[in-house]
Amino acid sequence: MPERSAAMMETLLGIHREQEPEAVLRFMMQQMQQEFGTAFALAYLLEPANSGFDLTMAGGPSGDPQVVLRRHDLRVPRALPLTAALPPIAMLSESGIPVHVTDQTPTILADLWGVEPAAALTRSLHWRFAAIAPVSGRHEPLGVLVLGVQEHWPVDIAAECAAHAAVALANLSERQGTVMAPERHETSGLYSAAYLEQAATREINRADRYRRMFSVTLVDLIPEDRTPATVQAIGELIHRLMRIPDIAGQAASGRIAVLLPETPPAGAAAFVKRLQEGGASSIAAVRFASASFPNDGRTWQELLAVATNRFDQPEAPTVPHASARGALRAAFPTFRSAFPGDRPSRYGL
Repeated sequence: MPERSAAMMETLLGIHREQEPEAVLRFMMQQMQQEFGTAFALAYLLEPANSGFDLTMAGGPSGDPQVVLRRHDLRVPRALPLTAALPPIAMLSESGIPVHVTDQTPTILADLWGVEPAAALTRSLHWRFAAIAPVSGRHEPLGVLVLGVQEHWPVDIAAECAAHAAVALANLSERQGTVMAPERHETSGLYSAAYLEQAATREINRADRYRRMFSVTLVDLIPEDRTPATVQAIGELIHRLMRIPDIAGQAASGRIAVLLPETPPAGAAAFVKRLQEGGASSIAAVRFASASFPNDGRTWQELLAVATNRFDQPEAPTVPHASARGALRAAFPTFRSAFPGDRPSRYGL
C-alpha cells in the first residue's frame, strides 16, 4: 500500500470526528482540494420522517455547492421517495463492493434522476471520474455517496476518501437515530408498518432481479377482536410457523402482513393452511388473503391492494399439480433453468 500523505491521514481521521453529514463532506472537500484540486460530493441519506432519501452536498472552489449548481443552471432533486430510490440503492449496497469507480455517468445517478439529468451534471461539472460508495447500515441500505472528481485527484485517493466518508455517514445515521430501525412491538413481536414497507420494497426488488417469486399474506381481524391480547396471540402463532427469512408486521390497524420471500402462490396458500391448522381461526374470527409478485403486482402498494380486495372474493380453487417452476414460467416468460437439460435448479424450482 502506498504511503499516505499527512493531509490524507488527517482527512481520513477527521471525517470520522464530524457530527453532521454535511460536515463530513465539507471537511473532506476542504482538506483534499488544497492538495488535489476541486471535486463535488453529494449523498442521499435515508430520512424515515420524510419516507425517503434527503440530499447532502459539498464542493466547488467556493465551498458552496448551491452556487456551483446555479452557475451551471443545474437542478438536483433535494429528496427522493423511498419506493423509487430504494431499489437501485439496495442493489448497489448488495453488490458487496465498497467503492465503484467510473469515468462515465454514474449508473446510480441515472437510475435515481434519469439518464439526461445525470449526464448533464457530469458533463457541466467536467467530472474526470466518479467514486461511488454505498452507505450501508446493520439492517438496511442507508444511502449512497457520489464523489465527482474535476481535477487531478488520484483514483486510489478518491476511492479511499469515498469509502471512509460512506462509513462515517452510516455511523452518523445510526448514532443519531435517523435509521429506519426494525422496531418491533414489545408483546406481539411484529415490525412497524414503516419498516414493513421498506423490507417489502427491498424483497420485491431482489425477486425481480433474480427472477424469483415473492408473496405477501394478510391476516385480518374483525373489529371486535382487535385487542392487544388477540394481536399478541396471532403474532406468536405466525412467528412459530413462519420461516427464518419471512417478516411479519402491522400493515394497518387490526391487519398483519407476512412477507414470504421466494414463495409462489401455492406456498402462500400452504402457509395460510398451517396458520389455520395451528389455531388462528380458534383464537379469533380471522380472514386470510394473499398476493404474489409479479403476477398480482410489482410494487408493495399494488400487492397490498390486490390482497385486500381478495378478502371479499371467494377463494380460488387450487390448480392441480401446480409447481413453483410452472409459476415462475408464467410470471417470467424468459425463465430458464440454470442447468442444461432443464433439470431442477439448486433452489428446487
